[in-house]
Amino acid sequence: MADLERLGGTDAELQWDRGDVTAVLNALRCGIDLAHVLDLAPGLVPRRLLAAYRHLEDSRAAAIAAWMTIAGDPTMSNIAEHGAAAALLLPTPMYRMASLVRRQKKPTALSVIRELLSDMDQLNRRVSELEQHLASLSYPDTTGTAVELGCLLYQPYRQGLWGHPYYIPTRVGTLTPTRVADLLNEEQP
Repeated sequence: MADLERLGGTDAELQWDRGDVTAVLNALRCGIDLAHVLDLAPGLVPRRLLAAYRHLEDSRAAAIAAWMTIAGDPTMSNIAEHGAAAALLLPTPMYRMASLVRRQKKPTALSVIRELLSDMDQLNRRVSELEQHLASLSYPDTTGTAVELGCLLYQPYRQGLWGHPYYIPTRVGTLTPTRVADLLNEEQP
């Protein structure tokens, strides 16, 4: 990210497109530094990549902030005010929480909501542990452990943990294609 900000400048171009988003995500997921990305794809423009990254990060952060507001005080008022923003990243937990608050008596709903939040917290702790383990491995990893851990986190053809409905994306590089499409308001097949 630091290289991107250095080359992209502080006034990133506001123009970016889906190709810029895809390039940024691929580089982040593969751990490729910007110089290598630009060598491989010299037509990429750092300012556009930076603008795409910032858009995704701002959208991700806004959705997480909305979710945290609702999770901290699960009322119909908060759900009405922040639910659409939170649902961009967490549609399943958001739907469950809204349904619980709408249909059940408050003590029962709060008990089930606590279980939901606990399940989400457990999953996010597990993801963090796997990421830390992956980061601790030396390069190149000749044991295959890095690939195994990476596949647990992200699978393009199966649901990895980053794609689990209860996972709260902590950074842009952990956004799955479906979540990116939701943040960009893209039509999905």
